[in-house]
Amino acid sequence: MKNLKELYRVIGTGKICVDLNTSRGKKIDRLFQYLKNTDDPDDDEAAAHLYGKGRLKSYPPYKQIKHYLKYELINAATAITPGEKVSDTDRIGTALFCNRLLSMGSILMYKGATKIAVELLEQAFSIADRFNIVVQASESSSELMRLYSQNLHDRKKFTYYKEQAEHYQELRHAIFLVEKELTTVRNMVQLNEDNQQIHDYAQEQSDRYAYLLGKFEDVRIYASYYYMKVTGFFAGYDYESAAEASLTAIAFFDGKGLGQSQQAQVFRSTLITSYVQLGEYEKGSALLNETMKMVSRKSMNYYKMIEHGMLLSMRTGHYQAAYDWFARVDQEEMQKTLSESYAEFFQLYRGYLYFLGMLDRVDIDPEDKNFRNFRVGKFMNETVNYSKDKRTMNVHLLIIQMLSYTVQEQYNRAIDRVEAIQKYCGRHLRRNDAFRSNCFLKMLLELPINGFHRAAVERKVVKWQKKMEEVPFDIVSQSHEMEIIPYEVLWELVVESLGFKRINSKGVRALNK
Repeated sequence: MKNLKELYRVIGTGKICVDLNTSRGKKIDRLFQYLKNTDDPDDDEAAAHLYGKGRLKSYPPYKQIKHYLKYELINAATAITPGEKVSDTDRIGTALFCNRLLSMGSILMYKGATKIAVELLEQAFSIADRFNIVVQASESSSELMRLYSQNLHDRKKFTYYKEQAEHYQELRHAIFLVEKELTTVRNMVQLNEDNQQIHDYAQEQSDRYAYLLGKFEDVRIYASYYYMKVTGFFAGYDYESAAEASLTAIAFFDGKGLGQSQQAQVFRSTLITSYVQLGEYEKGSALLNETMKMVSRKSMNYYKMIEHGMLLSMRTGHYQAAYDWFARVDQEEMQKTLSESYAEFFQLYRGYLYFLGMLDRVDIDPEDKNFRNFRVGKFMNETVNYSKDKRTMNVHLLIIQMLSYTVQEQYNRAIDRVEAIQKYCGRHLRRNDAFRSNCFLKMLLELPINGFHRAAVERKVVKWQKKMEEVPFDIVSQSHEMEIIPYEVLWELVVESLGFKRINSKGVRALNK
């Protein structure tokens, strides 16, 4: 049923077209209404709704009706609607409309309706050519070339579409070359491959295909090329070069009149990230506020800007502002828009904000259900993807876990985590880019080992503080996603949460044997 609900969301307030004078049509419409009016539809419940109590999803007539409804929904989602608008500000919608024209034109052509097929294909090409939608321009011009050669015998139009087909095929291949390497770089990032290897590969491929920028001033080539460069610079912790590449890309899009396009917003996002890492907080904040005016609330870039707003606020100690940014997120809408793993990233901020709220550094709305009954166990279960990322994101989870247990005075649970965290540090945080995280987790381990006694803890962590000073936050080579709050600042907050009464439990005594 999830697939059908997904299709229903695509058509929005649209309708399906079925014959209500037939038994099958009535059943299809009844299942559609159930889908429409049920937030969390269930197959067994739907089968009982259609065929009576006791009928399950395996009931053959139900499976058949569900199958018919699926294709009715697909038809509704992909139908050509009169009056659809095309624009540069909605390139995805324009490309999808082009796709539908192209598909319908091709189907009608093979069914023998040549005249209407040509009309649809020429409309598709006109839109694709106008907005530089390369794949659709390539395919529609190729189809029209064949039609004017074999069916309509118009030499002038055949020659025109042949030239267009050749141009767009060459351009399409050039785009493929750059996007192939970009996807390779992004895959290396997803697989947590060595950052230096990612950096070197990205720069090697950028140099290899730089000539395409001069040959084709194409939006997709520029976007893929510079995003590959920026990704490589991020992997190499070279944020000055990342900022420079981002500015070059933004200038290109501005010059094309696409300063507010989604592609340009991506580079505004990478530029803000660079400014954050370089300590250019004023520049980052100004660019963020400017960009927020351009993004749609239902776009991924909207959430990326909120992420930047939270990070800027956390890094500068404006914790209430960070909460205000977080409060902008509609959790249900976010789940529909973002991937599961990216949505989890916002949960990390929830964990840190909860800790800050317990210290009265953030005034949290008492009615805010994100914090009202915060439980560490549930929080960990909601971040299963990040728990698998042993080198970076899981560090946040371990930190939040220890911070939460400490401020909630769940000392025995914190004690129980000591051995596991010690093993984790030894196995996963031995690389240079994890040096500061390793030190900070060792500092947190001193909390239960020293009975959460403030003075004792402060004495014991001096050696780890000195080690961290050897690699200051502002020059460290690590992912920009680490240290949402710089560790030196976060440690001051941890100490603030401690008292001067030693917790002298059996667990603490066992740790000191």
